[in-house]
Amino acid sequence: MYMSLRDASRLVVLATALLLPWLRDIRPAAAAGTVGTGTAASCDEDALGAALAGGGSVTFDCGPDPVLIPITLGKVITSATAVDGAGGRITLRGSGGARLFDLSAGVLSLQNLTLANGIAAEGGAVLIEGGATLIASKCTFTGNGAFFGGALANFGTAQVSNCTLADNTGGLGAAIINRPGATLTLLNTTVAMNTDMGGGGAIYNNGGTVKVANSIIANTIGGADCVGTVNDLGHNLEFPAASCFAAASPTDPLDPAGLAENGGPTQTIALADGSPAINAGDPAVCSAAPVNSVDQRGVCRPQQCDIGAFEVEEPCGEPDTDGDGVVDAQDNCPAVSNPDQVDTDIDGLGDACDPDDDNDGVSDNTDNCPLAANPDQADFDGDGLGDFCDDDTDGDGVANDPDKCPTTPDGAVVDAAGCSIDQLCPCNEVPWRNHGAYVSCVSHAAERFLAAALITEEEKDAVVSAAARSKCGTTKRR
Repeated sequence: MYMSLRDASRLVVLATALLLPWLRDIRPAAAAGTVGTGTAASCDEDALGAALAGGGSVTFDCGPDPVLIPITLGKVITSATAVDGAGGRITLRGSGGARLFDLSAGVLSLQNLTLANGIAAEGGAVLIEGGATLIASKCTFTGNGAFFGGALANFGTAQVSNCTLADNTGGLGAAIINRPGATLTLLNTTVAMNTDMGGGGAIYNNGGTVKVANSIIANTIGGADCVGTVNDLGHNLEFPAASCFAAASPTDPLDPAGLAENGGPTQTIALADGSPAINAGDPAVCSAAPVNSVDQRGVCRPQQCDIGAFEVEEPCGEPDTDGDGVVDAQDNCPAVSNPDQVDTDIDGLGDACDPDDDNDGVSDNTDNCPLAANPDQADFDGDGLGDFCDDDTDGDGVANDPDKCPTTPDGAVVDAAGCSIDQLCPCNEVPWRNHGAYVSCVSHAAERFLAAALITEEEKDAVVSAAARSKCGTTKRR
């Protein structure tokens, strides 16, 4: 468990830290080498110090188990240094009130690391001095504390992508303080559950430039999420109240469980079920450097990516181009979202991207039964719905089943069985005994229609009169 620093009594620790920069022997480091020789025991502060002494890139060979390296003396960086915890679960944790890194010059790149429990007057985890640049990617900053910038204090340039800053504590800037003239950029980053003890918010912009895209800033304890101007580059979420951006999210985008083991080399905060962050990111930001189409854990970000450091998607190596939850190798429409994978004609091409869903040779955009094969396109009632898929072929208001007369002419009055008087008493299609038999049939049918309120008395009389004047039933039976 990381030190949380959530109550006022911890200010005593922070106050003590004000004196540490002058009292402590902070050791300069140039950089380069490998920390450890394959075991957790070989990865300690001395091994880290030795690796940082050579200049260049620093990696870790600490075995398969998680490794915690206590930092009792802050590391001063004066030249280009890259520290990458890839392949392991590496935590650099402040011990006895030490800041982790003092970046006084050059560029410091931090990747795949947890930076925890650093304590200082300014920048508990990292102090970026004027002219220096921090590039942090796939890192978690947690449990750090400072009066100014609980995790980061920036006087220079800081680019933070695919990172989580959670459970840090500060007076001005519970997570980050950005000083005059400094530039801070947050991309696909989650800043959450940090404790503001001095009214400076989670992010305090003290006259510099802060740019934010595809990020979540939420649930600051004891204060606002942001104080000072923030340049909203779009696709950001804030909860519960707006202080960074124009409006707040109506629901919490994050899993209330907070930091947890969600895969990858660092702890992350998962998105809540149904989170507004899901599929709401800017694809251009997600696909470009430094995000590079992955999240903090190394999980692939699809074309329609999520906001924040956590992506609700499948592991890399199984791309899902359309973001429908079905990987491309199994998706019958890999470029068109169709999570149901419906394939009416079973031709291996999903309906969502099949130009002829029923495989009848008629394109869906002109097919009057696009999901039922009917190459003849017959449409008896002319309603635009083919007979093969029309529940009421003749459009008389009586469904085909139980319609006894499924080919009633348009506009004809029909009974409950779907038949008109003309269909019940066809003129010459029945071998009537004589004309009177035909007229009798019409008369009885008309009476039933009248009784059912399908026709009026006048219409009944007109029908019977027309039958009497007709020559129906006059043809002799053979």
